[in-house]
Amino acid sequence: MNDEGHFGLAGQSVLVTGVSGGVGKALAARLGQVGAVVRGLTRRPIELVKPCGLSPVEIVRGDLLNRSSIDAALSDIDIVIHLASHAPPGSTIDPYNAEHHWEVTVIGTGILLDAARDAGVKRFVYLSSVKAMGEGTTNVIRPVDETDPCRPSTVYGRAKREAERMVLASGQTGALHAAVVRVPMVYGMNNVGNIARMVAAIKRRGFPPWPTRRNRRSAIHVADVVTALLLCCSQPNARNKVYLATDGTAYSTRWIYEEACRACGREPPAWGVPSAVLMMAAAMGTWVQRSTRRPVAFDLETMDKLASDAWYDSSRISRDLGFSASRDLASEIHRLAAFVDQ
Repeated sequence: MNDEGHFGLAGQSVLVTGVSGGVGKALAARLGQVGAVVRGLTRRPIELVKPCGLSPVEIVRGDLLNRSSIDAALSDIDIVIHLASHAPPGSTIDPYNAEHHWEVTVIGTGILLDAARDAGVKRFVYLSSVKAMGEGTTNVIRPVDETDPCRPSTVYGRAKREAERMVLASGQTGALHAAVVRVPMVYGMNNVGNIARMVAAIKRRGFPPWPTRRNRRSAIHVADVVTALLLCCSQPNARNKVYLATDGTAYSTRWIYEEACRACGREPPAWGVPSAVLMMAAAMGTWVQRSTRRPVAFDLETMDKLASDAWYDSSRISRDLGFSASRDLASEIHRLAAFVDQ
């Protein structure tokens, strides 16, 4: 079945917030392919957005904290897919606890929901993050699913969780079809992100042989994030539901290291740097960062991301909505390794 028949969104008018981001661009393009009428909302100057390949989309400039700009963007809109969140500057030392997360994610989402109800929007889908659950909820027995408790540990995670509650409450009290999609690490976005940086470092021999311990981390390709969002827009079963979406595979940092080595044309060494040595280097990086107030390449937070588990189960969205991931990280790693030389 083709996309247009599968999603039933042909002729529907859709507002995408955060359209200038990696997921936003992919979503806007896919919506156009399935016949939807797409409007994108962004805080960026419009002239900076159109060269990114979004010229067929109607781009409007607005701010989630400015109700009048939101009202204008929602004129004649059937569906809202809400992606926008606060993006701290790249120099921010602790981005997940940066100021403005609560303001943009919680207050801004509340304003958008109020405006959407007043405008007669029929469906509202919110892109959230596994940070709303707190990565510490992961265990080694099974992957975390939607029934597990949420214990977000950062301002970003707490703000995402509160925004989720607001979206679902809006769906429970009225005619609005509301749904939430939580995603882990997203790859496939124009050669940027943690995986892209890691592969580039391995290609240039700037990444140490990682310890052989096999942790479990979930991920998802941006194209599959878009599919999950569109399924939640179009299927009645998604109403008032929260779904985790992943590509269905649990990856270890060691596996990523080995796969990247092979993609770069060399066999990975059988040994790895001892975890204790890496912890010492990470602690030193954190000390330097706190002393100088400047970000460093490797600190305790980075070490935790690379060594810990963040393993999630997306069987509910597969069972309820027929979601099936079309990409995996192995093919992305090989593509990224080839890109480094371009």
